[in-house]
Amino acid sequence: QTITIRDTTRPQVVDNLQDTILYYNGNDCSFEMLPMLSLNDFDVEDCRYEQLQFFSEDRDVTNNGEGCEWSVTRVYTFRDDCNNAEVSIDQLITIRDTTRPSIEGVLEDITIYRLEDCSYNAPAQMALADLTAAGLNLQDCNLDETVAVSDSEIETIDACSSRIVRTYTISDLCGNSNSITQNIIISDTTHPTLTSEIADSMLTATNCEFVVPDFEAIARDLAQDNCTAQADITITQSVAAGTQVTEAMDVQLTLADACGNETTYTIHISLPEELTIAITQGDTAICEGQSVTLTTTQTGGTATFEY
Repeated sequence: QTITIRDTTRPQVVDNLQDTILYYNGNDCSFEMLPMLSLNDFDVEDCRYEQLQFFSEDRDVTNNGEGCEWSVTRVYTFRDDCNNAEVSIDQLITIRDTTRPSIEGVLEDITIYRLEDCSYNAPAQMALADLTAAGLNLQDCNLDETVAVSDSEIETIDACSSRIVRTYTISDLCGNSNSITQNIIISDTTHPTLTSEIADSMLTATNCEFVVPDFEAIARDLAQDNCTAQADITITQSVAAGTQVTEAMDVQLTLADACGNETTYTIHISLPEELTIAITQGDTAICEGQSVTLTTTQTGGTATFEY
């Protein structure tokens, strides 16, 4: 009787492998791949273990779109030397880009100014190339050229300045995004003015006294500013109205808006020359009760004259 003993059992392998997700380390799309396992890393049973052949390879590398995710199937194969069917187990390894773009640097504040009607023109929004030119270092292996821009509501800093916070959002093709902000400061530097200048003034005496006119009252109706209401413009006169004047002088009239922007006008006031009347005596002799016409010459003074 011949008894033949044959090995018809293929290797017995305990499959403890789990599918794995890896992530990019940084903005260069690098990652650390799982190391290949060796035979000793598996729980294997085979009567001819020492002669067991072991193979490993990566197959079916698949890009799942835009370089944001791709996968590879890692296959481990066990084969004995008795021509029994080999045993293979596989592991799906997925690599994903979940790293948001890197933004290095800052955007300097921008100052813009109120126009004549107190409105303003916001600066143009920057594209990706403009942000780079402004000094930002943008890094991402799947960077999207499109930049999303949003402006906050205008907020008051003080009576003369406001601010808009502009947010630039940089994204990659994988939906990861990062943001940077820039302050846009809106200032009022426009000086108040008079719609027409107040002319120099020749004073007229009242009871033989000359006084400084009230130029503030005149200027009130002529004052204008881009942002400050006419009634709120501060007007000051260097020499108070009603001050007695004995000689010509300059009076400064200063307009100031709510932001402290000032404009000064100079008004020259002068006095008429002192009145002098010369009477030319006639050559005709007259008697009591008779009348005569004399010639007078006046210089200075302010017309009209009675004498």
